[in-house]
Amino acid sequence: MDIIHVIGKVGAGKSHFIEKYLRLRADEIFDIKDVYEGGGFSPGDIIEKNAYGQFAGAIRYKIGGYLEHTKGKEGLFVVESSGLNKALNRVLEDYDHYTILVKSRFSRRILSRRPYARELNERFERFFEAGKIRFDTIYQGDEARFEYPVKQSHRNYFKK
Repeated sequence: MDIIHVIGKVGAGKSHFIEKYLRLRADEIFDIKDVYEGGGFSPGDIIEKNAYGQFAGAIRYKIGGYLEHTKGKEGLFVVESSGLNKALNRVLEDYDHYTILVKSRFSRRILSRRPYARELNERFERFFEAGKIRFDTIYQGDEARFEYPVKQSHRNYFKK
């Protein structure tokens, strides 16, 4: 099972990128929002230390279980997140995966609809500037281009 981790700020267009460019079924996508909504968490729990332990456990259970079940199978699994979640990143470290960072100016417009986004996006920017965000390529959404070529073995997952 090949894994592509699509990361970026809240509102950067990660879901749009996945829908527009990747060939896959809905059951092949793990959006960290599924853990928020299904477990009674909020996006702010990524920052709130008291809630984070339960949130991290839910992530390990949900995504770790899926990946263990599909080990050795053919296909693509896409993970969508900010890239900041340590628990999710730790689960993915156990698997070969390819990370695409989606960047765009669109993320500024999302702040009024998602109040948690400002703090999360500022944190993302600090980590990015400090070189703490791991990625293999960057997709510039405003220009519809990759900064570095997509890994050859993953190109067949993209729509023509």
